Amino acid sequence: AHNQKFPDEDWQLESTLKALKRELSGAPLQTLPITPEILQKMYMFVDISAPKGLADWTAFLTSFYCMLRKGSAVPKSLETFNPEKELSRKKLSIPPGAGVALILMNYSKTNQFGNRNVVIPMLKNPVQSLDPVLHLTEL
Repeated sequence: AHNQKFPDEDWQLESTLKALKRELSGAPLQTLPITPEILQKMYMFVDISAPKGLADWTAFLTSFYCMLRKGSAVPKSLETFNPEKELSRKKLSIPPGAGVALILMNYSKTNQFGNRNVVIPMLKNPVQSLDPVLHLTEL
């Protein structure tokens, strides 16, 4: 093996090295899902009588019920916020007496070019702390 060129162009060796790397690497760290029970525990620490507390809680509920990614729920910064692409008040509709809030999502990780509009309904919840319609109405 002395003075031999390493077979770095060999597809079998390359495939074996990739497989070993994949096998020896650990599983990626996944964030645990938020459950209604966790939300109810969080609610005990939120002051919805304060405008910021109500806005934060409404953002939590909207993210939960619409299954939004963090990047779809809140802007990276105020300077880069684009109300046409990101979630804003003008993409929210609460028909009076219907018990539903409608959220327009026209951009997302899976809809990066805005080719389709997705309207997500959020229904009233009998548990007041988890009722998105109630909190959005108060906002």
